[in-house]
Amino acid sequence: MLRTQNHGQGCCPCCGANGGTRPRRRLVGVPRLQRHVRMDGNHRLADRVRVIMSTMRRHVGIVGLGLVLVTVAVVAAFFVWRGATTSSAAQVVDDAATPSGWKTIEYEGVQVHIPSEWRRSDRSDCEFAFERWAPPDEVGCDAKGDGVSFYVSATFDPKYGPGMRRGDAAVDAAAWAGYTYAGDYAVYVSGEDRGLVAEVLQSARPT
Repeated sequence: MLRTQNHGQGCCPCCGANGGTRPRRRLVGVPRLQRHVRMDGNHRLADRVRVIMSTMRRHVGIVGLGLVLVTVAVVAAFFVWRGATTSSAAQVVDDAATPSGWKTIEYEGVQVHIPSEWRRSDRSDCEFAFERWAPPDEVGCDAKGDGVSFYVSATFDPKYGPGMRRGDAAVDAAAWAGYTYAGDYAVYVSGEDRGLVAEVLQSARPT
């Protein structure tokens, strides 16, 4: 049972001077050790709360960093895809060395002489949207017969080495074919006329 004790003329509650009229009261019956135990328990609880909060902040930081990295990766992939799909088309350029009946096209820093009747093939709906010029009667996405194609050399994986050769029906679908490296591209040429294929290949050069 708790009871209080009065100390009569104790210290003044506001300034501590003797002679105050209000009695000072204190709890009697609560052991000093028990009061210390309660205080220690409160300290341990506070420590646990601090540990929990620190752990939560650390996990939130890790999750936030992960989201940032994922966002950066997605944005980078988007710009790489956009650059690959919006690459500028080859343009016809003036070149004094162009043979009669031919024209010179330039694509991403590479120039090639081709027959004047060849046109740019529209491959925007094809699975492999590489740059290709061929006779105007070429239709569809199959790059067969006469024509010149530009493949990124870093990902070009040919069955044969550079130079001209007889066509392989499994990969060329033309009597003659071959490729050469120029700039960042492998310039692949195929056709039924051996001399035409050789001349196009020999004209490929970086600007």
